[in-house]
Amino acid sequence: MSLNKNWLKVSIQVEGADPEEVAGALAHHLGGAVQVDEDGEDQPIIRAWLPEYPEGRDKARNLTVELGAVFPESEITLVEITETADEDWMAQWRKTVKPITMGERILVVPTFDRPPPGHGRMEVVLDPGMAFGSGHHPSTELCAMALESYTGRRILDIGCGSGILAIIAALLGAEMVLGVDTDPEAVKAASDNVELNNVADKIGLAICGPQGVRGAFDVITANLFLNAHLALAGEYRRLTAPGGRAILSGLKNDQAKSAAVRMGDAGFTLEKSMEKEGWTGLVFARVGSVDSTAQR
Repeated sequence: MSLNKNWLKVSIQVEGADPEEVAGALAHHLGGAVQVDEDGEDQPIIRAWLPEYPEGRDKARNLTVELGAVFPESEITLVEITETADEDWMAQWRKTVKPITMGERILVVPTFDRPPPGHGRMEVVLDPGMAFGSGHHPSTELCAMALESYTGRRILDIGCGSGILAIIAALLGAEMVLGVDTDPEAVKAASDNVELNNVADKIGLAICGPQGVRGAFDVITANLFLNAHLALAGEYRRLTAPGGRAILSGLKNDQAKSAAVRMGDAGFTLEKSMEKEGWTGLVFARVGSVDSTAQR
């Protein structure tokens, strides 16, 4: 893993929402190490670690706004941002990342804790680094479970993070997978993980959002917050081939209906809904002909 030498420890306090749920949403959005410190004098403190690359402090300050959109009835306060060392971040991150099973066939393992052979599952080796997606958040697992059932020749992973879903799609048999993310550090981490899993011949990566992608895909995955799904529904339609599937996750249970309505307006029908620990994953089928913009 190539670590940034400067890391930020971000401390957040929340009122009006379960701190564990807020920490879960933060882990989904940010990845890396997130913990709830119950030793605070008043309210528990949520602590997260993120790299201090040029926009790191701006990203840290925006966390309260982004979490507020997920928990609109709560009051979320940024307590402090402090610099911390690599060793501190690594120690916290390793506490949260252990081998886990997903669905019927998948085993996700970190590079530093690989089990002996013979476990009988498809092994995905990850070194998430600075990027979201160690597989330990329910939203990631819901996407992975859906990919076990909905496969295709061409797969698009929007907001690829560590590359976990793109790698799973390739190992499940996809011929071509494209992972995109607007964060250069995420794409770097994904590239390293693609090499670790020997699927570089199947996976392409790009630093961009879905607006920069052309073509139609059999399956798209997007593990994002609700507001992003609402804004990108038209892009999902443009990029999903007729009869193809769009797998959406990163939704709290009470947000699933809003996502389903917006996707229906965009030309999708809800095919499957899955829930785990307060989070929902949705699978949509695209109806209609190919949009003219899809082939540009």
